Amino acid sequence: MRIWSAVAIGGVMALGAACGAEPALVIVFDNAGISTSAIEEAVSTAHGVFRRAGIDMAWNICLLSVAGKAGCHLPSPDEYLRVSVVPRRKGPPATGEAMGAALTTDGAGTVSYLFAEPADEFAIRVHQRLGVVLGCVMAHEVGHLLGLRHSFNGIMKPVFTENDMVAASLGRFNLTIQEARARRVNPIR
Repeated sequence: MRIWSAVAIGGVMALGAACGAEPALVIVFDNAGISTSAIEEAVSTAHGVFRRAGIDMAWNICLLSVAGKAGCHLPSPDEYLRVSVVPRRKGPPATGEAMGAALTTDGAGTVSYLFAEPADEFAIRVHQRLGVVLGCVMAHEVGHLLGLRHSFNGIMKPVFTENDMVAASLGRFNLTIQEARARRVNPIR
């Protein structure tokens, strides 16, 4: 079992771990039927954001069977961060619909959702691959799970642009220096 600790960083709650702990584990569940290549590109994009910030994280993809059960072994829920890709947020579609949401309490959490249909619509509008867009949304929502708030720049900004997605496809849309520094000083799990 992982040992969790909470550390306040400038009023933001961050998850940390005892020395020598394993990297944070993120498990991605595809409940929207996204292509395997798009999910793999999304995970690679999100992983790159944290790796470039000096944050060690392990990422797993858990495909769901036709019966809706996970096709992989899962640790206990308190040992990983969950990213669920679903078709869209419940309720009627809205203009400028969000592409993701993180469920947090006191600034941190363990469950986030990516909304595939709005992400796909955005990808088409900005002429980018779905995997790149989902990867940016994934990194953004996991950032919230780790206690990061919205910023004016970088992956934690509240609204992405076409230029952001071009930068992401080149590995240049990342955590800001301040966000990365806070995470390296207080490692996750």
